[in-house]
Parts: sequence; C-alpha cells; structure tokens
Amino acid sequence: MKIRHSSDPHIINYILQNLHAYNMEKMSLPCEPVDFICNPRLHAIAAYDDQYQLIGGLVYQLKNQGEIFYGEYFFLNNKTRQNGAGTMVITEAIQWARELRCKKIALYTHTFQA
Repeated sequence: MKIRHSSDPHIINYILQNLHAYNMEKMSLPCEPVDFICNPRLHAIAAYDDQYQLIGGLVYQLKNQGEIFYGEYFFLNNKTRQNGAGTMVITEAIQWARELRCKKIALYTHTFQA
C-alpha cells in the first residue's frame, strides 16, 4: 500500500462519496447521489493499493490557526479493511500532524464505521 498527500478535489470527492455510500448502507438507507462542494481547506491522506488504485483515505483540515489536525472523513474500501491499511493512514496522519506542529489531533467518526 502507498500513502500520498493531496489537495486534489477528485481524490477528496472520492473519499466523501464512498464514505457517504458506506454510511447509507450501514444505516439501511437508500443512497442518493450527493454533490459535495470541496472546501479549499480540505486535504487528504490518500491510500493506494499495489496497483496504484485509490482505495480511500482520510480527509482533514487544520483548525484553530493550525493547532488542531482535524480528521473529518475516513474511508477505506471493504477489501482493504482489517489488513492494517487503516492503521497506516492513521499513523501517517499522526506523523504529519507532528511535522506541522499541531498541538491536538481529532478524528470525527461514528461507532458503526469502525
């Protein structure tokens, strides 16, 4: 698995769309297409498989003048869950937050997403 940092709206949208579909499925709700407007403050730590196919990632932004690394959306496709991919993304997020000298790290999630 490869990890890359990106501000590409297509990568961010991929993560947002897939997380939305996953959430709707878990809540047994119909999944209507949603147009996400990318906030220019959003960035991604994107995960790729060995064939360089995007498999998910963590969308984050820096808050409180860069003091807080805030992970807002975290998605990995079902094929990569339970094999350490999530740990790799979170480990990269922690390392990146340290390099940015953030004082806090937060991750927003729901219990059914774990």
